[in-house]
Amino acid sequence: MSREDELYPVVATFLEDAFGCGSTKINTGTKYGHIDVLGLRERRSDFSSQTELLAIEVKRGGTRFLNFIGQAVSYSLYAHRVYLAWEKEKGGGFSQEEISIASKFGVGLLSISSKGKISLVSSSAEFTPERHHLLQAVNKLDHFECTLCRSFYPKESSVQINPRGAINIEEEKYAGNLLKAVTSRRPALYYLFQLAEARGDKRVYTHDTRYICKDCCSIFASILPEME
Repeated sequence: MSREDELYPVVATFLEDAFGCGSTKINTGTKYGHIDVLGLRERRSDFSSQTELLAIEVKRGGTRFLNFIGQAVSYSLYAHRVYLAWEKEKGGGFSQEEISIASKFGVGLLSISSKGKISLVSSSAEFTPERHHLLQAVNKLDHFECTLCRSFYPKESSVQINPRGAINIEEEKYAGNLLKAVTSRRPALYYLFQLAEARGDKRVYTHDTRYICKDCCSIFASILPEME
């Protein structure tokens, strides 16, 4: 039987192939806990784009099924759908009672055979994660949410459109950077300095970070005068 962490890449690949996750990461999380496998997928249509985070608790062996389910449920703090992926001692599948228990808590089940083959046993319910925890998880996947269109994009080099480390001070060198973000086809990054000041945040170099995607930048930059 494989070591548990050896199953993480296998489960991540399954998320990409079976669930259409465009980005995955293993053994990641925040100060509140780590997620064995995290995946992000986009459900697209012509008029809307819905991003879902999938979080997987991976287990090999053991018999504490209810404890395993509890760990998977805790991932709903971050993710829209949660699963337990389990490789049992003798490579067996889930019993009907286990499927029923998992369904009661909304946890989906993935069965891992002794040969590492993964099969979907039952689907996860849809959860409503805490927004700030969700965005922290998205950040771990090297993605960001656009402040304007609320869609999610891969992180890349961004153009800063307000100064870091100065509250309520606009510096000349940042003028026109929104237009620069468009012409260089890069997203824009800014910080909510005024919000930090209002709540008495004394951190000088860490503030609420926000992004604007390339397309939304182009809408606003089109009304700006060109900078020499």
